[in-house]
Amino acid sequence: EGYKIYGTRVTHGKSLKSLEKSEKFVIIMGNEGAGIGEVSEELCDEFIYIDMNDNCESLNVGVATSIILYELDK
Repeated sequence: EGYKIYGTRVTHGKSLKSLEKSEKFVIIMGNEGAGIGEVSEELCDEFIYIDMNDNCESLNVGVATSIILYELDK
């Protein structure tokens, strides 16, 4: 169907700022502790992360999803 599947990952992902954006995409959001899981990882074409300030520990999944959707819509 031409969809690019992005999975979130805290390490070894591509920064949203350097991501080549796709018009059709799916985002698999993981939780803070366990990530997205092995089965979901196998579905991903690419892994992404949000650049964060050193003063921030983490983002809740709703906030992270909002930031990613905003960046991918630019």
